[in-house]
Amino acid sequence: MYPEINQILFLQPMEENGAKQSENLLHKTRVADCTEDQLLIEMPIAERTGKMKWFPNGTPLIVWYFGHDGSKYIFHTRVIGRRNENIALMVLALPALDTISRVQRRNFVRVPAETEVAFHLVQRSEVECLTHTLDVSGGGFACWCDEKMPIREHDLIDGWLLLPLHGQVQHAHFTGEVVRIIPPAEKGLKRKISVKITKVSEKDQTFIVRYCFERQLEMRELER
Repeated sequence: MYPEINQILFLQPMEENGAKQSENLLHKTRVADCTEDQLLIEMPIAERTGKMKWFPNGTPLIVWYFGHDGSKYIFHTRVIGRRNENIALMVLALPALDTISRVQRRNFVRVPAETEVAFHLVQRSEVECLTHTLDVSGGGFACWCDEKMPIREHDLIDGWLLLPLHGQVQHAHFTGEVVRIIPPAEKGLKRKISVKITKVSEKDQTFIVRYCFERQLEMRELER
């Protein structure tokens, strides 16, 4: 699946040997147009600094984006030029469709993360829960849940994840399914529930994956 016009893309420059450069060089852009062999994008913006960046012609890039099915799509390309059409655009070589890899939700990286989540049962909206996550991925999360809450496996929930990103808090709306409930180790403790996200907008999916990416960077910094 090729990216659509106005689709958000993430870019990361690569070494000539195919190795990724520093993860601090992650950039975000938007698709402006697509031809038979070219992908025109807006000027990329560095995720860390917010500064715009032009990549020289020939720069190898790894590019990824999220489809309507919630899957992550990845391809390799190179910068092949610039173009001015009301705004300055960077031109990438459009890869062959069969070289674009699809990463399903179940393959998203899960990271330990304690952030606020609020949800209610779809069938019983009066049954609400405000709690904290134990871990988060692009395809779901685990959280604590009071033993008294009448929730069962396969129940559908609707809610919001609060995601701290670059000094701001983003709210990601989702619909999910409770796929597992782990009883408390001792009486009086909370249960652990695992939730699979079944419906989320592209924008909110991007917030969740960016949050997981930032958590990975934080964890690596602490390990040094």
